[in-house]
Amino acid sequence: GNGGNLHATGTTTAGNSQYCIYQAVTLSNEMLYTFDGAFKALQINNSWCEVFIGAKPEDGADYGAGVPRLAAFGTWAGYDNADGVFSVNIDAGNYNTFAPDTSGVYYFVLKMGSTSWDGSTQTFEIIVDELSLTEERVAPVVDFTADVTEGYAPLQVQFTDASTFATSWAWDFGDGETSTDQSPAHTFAAVGTYTVTLTASNEIGDTQVAKEGYIVVNELDPLTGGGVLVGANMEDVNLWGTSFLHTEEANQPTVTWNSTDKAPTAGQGGALLVAGLSNNSTVQYCIYQAVMLYTDSVYTFNGAVKDFTENLNQSWIEVFIGGMPIDGVDYSKDDPNNFLLSEFSSWSGECNHKGIDGTFQIHGCGNNDFVPPADGEYYFVLKLGSTSWAGDDMPFELAVDELSLTGSRVAPVVDFEADQAVGFAPLTVQFTDKSSFGNTWAWDFGDGTTSDEQNPSHLYENVGTYTVKLKVSNEIGETELIKEDYVKANELPDLPEGEMLYGGNMEDPNLWNITQLNASAATTATWNFTDDKPAAGEDGVLKISASVVNATSQYCIWQAVELTAGMRYTFTAAFKDVSENLDHFWSEVFIGTAAPADGADYGEGTTKIAFFNTWDCGSSPGLDGTYQDNACGEDPVGVFVPETDGVYYFALKTGCIDWEGNTYAFDVLIDNVSLMETENIPTPVADFFADVTSGDAPLTVNFTDLSQNATSWTWDFGDDNTSTDQHPTHIYTVAGTYSVSLTASNEAGSDTLIVEDLIEVTGATGVEEIANDDLVIYPNPSRGLVHINTNGLPITDLRIYNLKGQEISENISLNYENQIQLNFEKKGIYFISIQTEDQILTKRVVIK
Repeated sequence: GNGGNLHATGTTTAGNSQYCIYQAVTLSNEMLYTFDGAFKALQINNSWCEVFIGAKPEDGADYGAGVPRLAAFGTWAGYDNADGVFSVNIDAGNYNTFAPDTSGVYYFVLKMGSTSWDGSTQTFEIIVDELSLTEERVAPVVDFTADVTEGYAPLQVQFTDASTFATSWAWDFGDGETSTDQSPAHTFAAVGTYTVTLTASNEIGDTQVAKEGYIVVNELDPLTGGGVLVGANMEDVNLWGTSFLHTEEANQPTVTWNSTDKAPTAGQGGALLVAGLSNNSTVQYCIYQAVMLYTDSVYTFNGAVKDFTENLNQSWIEVFIGGMPIDGVDYSKDDPNNFLLSEFSSWSGECNHKGIDGTFQIHGCGNNDFVPPADGEYYFVLKLGSTSWAGDDMPFELAVDELSLTGSRVAPVVDFEADQAVGFAPLTVQFTDKSSFGNTWAWDFGDGTTSDEQNPSHLYENVGTYTVKLKVSNEIGETELIKEDYVKANELPDLPEGEMLYGGNMEDPNLWNITQLNASAATTATWNFTDDKPAAGEDGVLKISASVVNATSQYCIWQAVELTAGMRYTFTAAFKDVSENLDHFWSEVFIGTAAPADGADYGEGTTKIAFFNTWDCGSSPGLDGTYQDNACGEDPVGVFVPETDGVYYFALKTGCIDWEGNTYAFDVLIDNVSLMETENIPTPVADFFADVTSGDAPLTVNFTDLSQNATSWTWDFGDDNTSTDQHPTHIYTVAGTYSVSLTASNEAGSDTLIVEDLIEVTGATGVEEIANDDLVIYPNPSRGLVHINTNGLPITDLRIYNLKGQEISENISLNYENQIQLNFEKKGIYFISIQTEDQILTKRVVIK
């Protein structure tokens, strides 16, 4: 050092004692920076001195993670002198220069300290002086990478310069071609192995790196077409079906079979050459052939392909297994009945066929093997073409040859499922083999027992969690699938009397079967969630969450339950929506005779006893209540009465969906799930009889209840009087027509019967009848329309009254054109009062 210095010392018995100095510096990415300084380590115990270039340090936070380190010494870092110079006395592994990626402000940081993690006393004492950070221009440091280093001609390679301090670049690709671009793309046209050399330069000098044998271009072996295809050498059109699909006749491309002038390198002999031009149209050509395929084989496609277009754009080639093409109709990969074997597309960065000369398996996308779902006839289909929708010319000239669809046996693809993997010991599980290509099966049920049946049933006698293994073999080989902790035979807990569901407190997922159904988006389920709960729930609930975009989330919990015919089973559960904005959501409860299965929806052929959704039923957004009180379903909600004894499946599924590119998410809480058995009480059916239905007031009517299954009754006699007697007697004191209703109830529900205009009371009325020969009303009685004639007397007022003397006007239309007409819409007895200049005339009219 020279003169004064920085002296730091510290002691710690717990944690860190450290000190940091820093300074902002402006650095250039065209320079190399070298650090130096004098140091002296007077005392080092679990101690360090480190130098960095990075971001600004923050009080209370450590410094160094992810930051370039220039130098370090201390207990764990090498140095050969306790009083020396960083550049001389720090070992090479802990002394570095710095080359910035970008120009800008950085921070020079030096920190010193010690640490104790066991209560021991750790002390450091360090001196630093004459710190320096110098910059200099140096010759380039050269490196490069390539996106692909091996393939088939023509092989396009994107090179990326990874050099530092360079201002110019000279590439030699090893095939006689060069470039001065910084990161060039280059196409290797011929088979061979190429050494690539990059020379990077600046004003200081130049540096060169050569990567020997860096690019390997393999020879494209000729293909032999066939397999299950006939005429795969593309020389005889008569062996194929052909179609222009929905191409207009004027736009149909030129098709050449057995083309020898233009053919793919991987082909042999003649090829199929198709040339066309689209302009504000779609131009395409399709070839197809019926093939017999079998479920015991995997079918693999390949073929030779070459682009002869000067500038291919907006073009495609697609290969399918599916149905027979139809003239005038497109053949699309969006059709779920069409299986895509392979494709090229000028919109794809992975399988653009522009300038390609290769094969479908090497250069195409997809390259999917096909396993037929059933033995039978299918169609092999290849279509190609181009499209234009903006008035631009989109030409194409494409050749294919030596197409092959080859069936082969492969080692088995193994899968299996169980009807109920969760239950109570002793637990009988029916296993179903879902494998392909198997001849023999070896099961290990995880409890020391095995089976060689394809679809065995197994009894787990003891409580436990079991790993199940299935090994499937054929003449090619064998494959094993292991499902860890797949079967859970639980100890049967005690249930409250009448309760059918185990684990309804939603604290133990091992008591439930859990299925994602046909979901394409993941659902997160947190059992025994305690941060929140529904108002009708208790501590420890099930929280279900998902977020979907163009996908479906569908989480299903279910249990097998043994139900008795004629008994009543009532479901209820607590529900709370804690979503930010619940939409496109449902929660549905079913009882069915089949168990839910992964990959399939659930609900068809079941009884849906309760449900919410956000588009037409229920009030799930923001709900904090119960399914029984707030959900939809047949009345009464949540009740199921089986017609036969047997095993049923209780299932509750919750999910959401998007099909338009929107994001929909939900967070809901479910608790206290219950299916309670009680003796079934039939719902009442209301009925009654009246001994008389007409007569003069006062009229006494004896009503007799004829209802079924009722335990209570509510009568409404139509004259503002009611009764709760089963067989009431009622006196009508005012003339009129009365409707009578009876509501019959029991604890299962209620039913109401209303008999309109059952009782007609005549005699005493609230209106006095005053009439003479001048007032004629006809017809009387009437079906609704009556005519009024006053023999020329001028009418100054007209009023209508009911039997109680109450003036009415509703539902009556008047016509004064030639004579007065009244149109009554409701049956009954009415009084029509006519006022002339010197008298009031009132006459009764009966409307039947």
